[in-house]
Amino acid sequence: MRPNLFSGEDWQQYVLRLLALRYGFELVMIPDEHRGDFGLEAFSCDGCAYQCYVPQELLTTVELYNRQRDKITEDLKKFVKNRKDLIKLLGQTKIRKWILVVPEHRSAKLTQHCQEKARQIRELTDPLPYVAGDFDVMVVTEDYFPVEIQTLLGGAGIKVEIADSFQVTPANVIDWVEKNDELVKTMDDKLEPLPTFSSPSERRATRDRLLEMYIVGANSMQELKKKYPVIHDQIEILKRFRARSLRIESAIQNLTIAGTRRQFAEELTVRVGGLGLSTAEWAEVKRLEGLQAEDLSGEDKKKLALLETSLTTQLAQYGFSSIEPGAVKISLENYRPTYEGFDLGFNLSASDMIRTIWAYLYGLMEVDREEQTNHLGLLLLDEPRQQQADKVSFAEFAKRASDASKFSQQVIFMTSEDEATVQAMLQSAKYQYRSFAGKMIQPLEPLEVKG
Repeated sequence: MRPNLFSGEDWQQYVLRLLALRYGFELVMIPDEHRGDFGLEAFSCDGCAYQCYVPQELLTTVELYNRQRDKITEDLKKFVKNRKDLIKLLGQTKIRKWILVVPEHRSAKLTQHCQEKARQIRELTDPLPYVAGDFDVMVVTEDYFPVEIQTLLGGAGIKVEIADSFQVTPANVIDWVEKNDELVKTMDDKLEPLPTFSSPSERRATRDRLLEMYIVGANSMQELKKKYPVIHDQIEILKRFRARSLRIESAIQNLTIAGTRRQFAEELTVRVGGLGLSTAEWAEVKRLEGLQAEDLSGEDKKKLALLETSLTTQLAQYGFSSIEPGAVKISLENYRPTYEGFDLGFNLSASDMIRTIWAYLYGLMEVDREEQTNHLGLLLLDEPRQQQADKVSFAEFAKRASDASKFSQQVIFMTSEDEATVQAMLQSAKYQYRSFAGKMIQPLEPLEVKG
């Protein structure tokens, strides 16, 4: 499953590459830089016209429907209004299907809207000469392109070879620093609070090593763009999505530079064709992974299995939808939720990341009810409805969490939401409610010292 936080440009380029793989030279792409906005991104010679759309934030089903409906309406107006230009552009091609390609399609009402718009265009008093008699409007997702996706992610059998000759000297780093002083200042500000450096010179040396790695990477990407443009684009898209997921992950767990680099390297190896390991290399990786798993006792594995069961059942209960809940596993290496061998994050929407946090933290409490662990039996959650997680999902979580009292455990939610909203979400749960006016934590008055 692709992530659903594409930028508009990323999504358009991704879809156009899928279409190019499907149609080859039978596809005509329509640039929009120079008087080219006709409500189309591309069309095929067999009569399919394509337009792309992706929202730039997470939306409810109703909000997504409204955005996609308005997009269809607006672009079909252009499709009709630009009659003269489209006659010249399409030539002898008659459009049978106008297709909006989106990451998500959740509403039957949107399909009804498509049918109505198609009927209106078929029944125009002055028919469009470039529209076929059976003209239709459709909304599709990437699920319509399974072969093309496999080809794109498989790199079409290409093995990438990049020369290991990008030597970066101290002078190169100094030159880059002088030309990018604002970025370097930001980097210094982020490194300064870290307790791992014993002196400013050690911190500066680490900064320069990081910049050296960055410059080598940038040079490698330039060569990739020249020699392997498709693979370059795959890496760029993956890199952007990884950066977005890190913003969420860094808020809920401690990350290291080395660990993040290793994980991203593994994601690149699996997801980008041409960068893969050989069969023998993968066998060695799996063998080394197995050595650590063998250190777990039977009791350890039983506890992790219980945690995985609790996690997946909760995800299903809370409306988790980014991937199939049953596909989420608990890693035997770091004991965190994973999907296809990688820590969750890349595949999840922001609201599903919050659902995962609920399920994982509460799952640890549920394991303690069946097995001997070191859990305190206490869970504190500050603003658990971050990212505007669905109220129904939160109500299900609260209902399940209310069982904690049966096992002498306690779950405390701290929230700034108004009382009516909270009580509406908690109506099916057993709970105690405490309201505080103003700030709960306030400075104490200084004590008067006597004597």
